[in-house]
Amino acid sequence: MAFDAGPQPLADMSGRADQKREETIKKLKALIPTLQKNNPGKPIRMFQLAEEYWKKSRYVYIMGMDKLSKALDAWAEAGSEGNPPTFKSLPEYRESSVYKAEALKLYRKILKQYPKFENNDKVYYAMASAHLEAGEKKKAARRFRDLTKYFPKSDFAADAYLQLGEYFFNSGQANLSKAIGAYKRAARSKKPRIYSFALYKLAWCDYNLNEYEKALAKFKAVVAYSLKQSAAAKKNAKMSRKDQIQLIEEALSDMVRTYSHLDAVDDAFDYYVNIKQKEKAYPYLRKLGDRYISEGKYAVGIKMYRKLNEDSDYQYN
Repeated sequence: MAFDAGPQPLADMSGRADQKREETIKKLKALIPTLQKNNPGKPIRMFQLAEEYWKKSRYVYIMGMDKLSKALDAWAEAGSEGNPPTFKSLPEYRESSVYKAEALKLYRKILKQYPKFENNDKVYYAMASAHLEAGEKKKAARRFRDLTKYFPKSDFAADAYLQLGEYFFNSGQANLSKAIGAYKRAARSKKPRIYSFALYKLAWCDYNLNEYEKALAKFKAVVAYSLKQSAAAKKNAKMSRKDQIQLIEEALSDMVRTYSHLDAVDDAFDYYVNIKQKEKAYPYLRKLGDRYISEGKYAVGIKMYRKLNEDSDYQYN
């Protein structure tokens, strides 16, 4: 399960919105050069222009991908002769790259010329997110790190720590301690969306360190917390129901893998039945039994199968 950078509102990608975006870009490009460097509104307008450039880059990219999809369909219908069309062969690729570069250039300019700009935490976050979306993970990590260093109390800091955790987690076992540190800092925020995912990834860190009991406890905590958030959904919970359900299912599935290292048949049976009820618990328990057998733990696997067979609700599954 991946964590998307930041609770940023999605830009309108309609053609009408793009026309308005073009008008806004034109106005800002004309306005900014007329503002004095010491004008407090200048970095604000520069940031707005950078954001519009980035939205434009995304719009052009989406249009290009749509064109590519149609070109691939036509290529396939024509017998797939020759090399298939690629995104880089389309003009939208270069156009999108140009707007992206303009956005990043403006972000850097703001940080250099206005180091005391009160919204530089947003600039760092936007810049890091832009690098991340472009697949430039190392550059993104640097900017997320800068955000946490210079703006530790920012509303974006917890998101930044979570992204740093992801970067280190995916960088290999040698960086696992750094990932743990970043996830722990992210979890301090107690923002439901961030806290639950940070806890989930801390469970995976424990798993990768062969600390299976600790991992299991954290996976269970993720499920309990997400269920609590789901129950509070009608009271303006700050975690979407879709995210809650996905995280619960991910944690429950990952717990099968964790339980397989603990040989805790009775605990697993009671836990899944309690959380999912009898009918929906069966696939998890059967999968755990199969996993025991595939790992050569025949006695434990047979114990799980026997427990299922002895339960009247499961006898005909």
